[in-house]
Amino acid sequence: GIELGMGGVEGAVDSVWLDPSAGPGGIGFSTIGGTSPKGLCGSGVLDALAVFLDLGLVDDTGRIVDADEAEALGAGLSALLSEGPTGPRLSIGGGIYLSQADVRSLQLAIAAIAAGVDVLLARSGRTAAQVDRVFLAGGFGSYLEVASAVRVGLLPRALADRIVVAGNTSGAGAAAACLSL
Repeated sequence: GIELGMGGVEGAVDSVWLDPSAGPGGIGFSTIGGTSPKGLCGSGVLDALAVFLDLGLVDDTGRIVDADEAEALGAGLSALLSEGPTGPRLSIGGGIYLSQADVRSLQLAIAAIAAGVDVLLARSGRTAAQVDRVFLAGGFGSYLEVASAVRVGLLPRALADRIVVAGNTSGAGAAAACLSL
C-alpha cells in the first residue's frame, strides 16, 4: 500500500536520517546495494516517517503539513513538499517520496502491530515495563532502526532499551532442526 514501496532488494531506500549537510531539509538516505533509488522498503518507510515527524512535516495526527506550515518551520523544509495525484507528498531525495496516502497506510499497519503487542502483553499478564527483552527477527526486523520503530509508535517506548535485533532466526532455527535429526 505504499506508492513507491518495494521489497528489500537492490535500489530500495533502506535507511533515512536527518543530515544537515544534505541540503534543503537535511535528509540523507541509503539504498540496498548503494545504487540509485528505485523505491522504499519497510525499514526505509519507517525511517522516513520518523524523520518527517521529527522535522514537524507530519503532525501527530499523521497529516502532512501544508506549505505555509512548512515555511514557518524554517530550514528550507517547504522545499520537501510537493503535490501529487493522491495529495501532498514529502521528498526523501532521488525522486523518492512519502505521500499522504502512504502515511495513512502506515498508520493502519502500525496500529495493527501495536495492538498485537498490546494483546500479547495483556495475555501474558505483563506490562511493557516487566518485559526483559524483545527480539526482532526476520528480514524486516533485522534491518529495522529501533529508534524509528519507537518514534512512529510501532513498538512501545517503554521497551526501547530492551529491543534486540536477532537477525535471520528462521535460517538458524532450520539449521538447528536439521542438525538435531
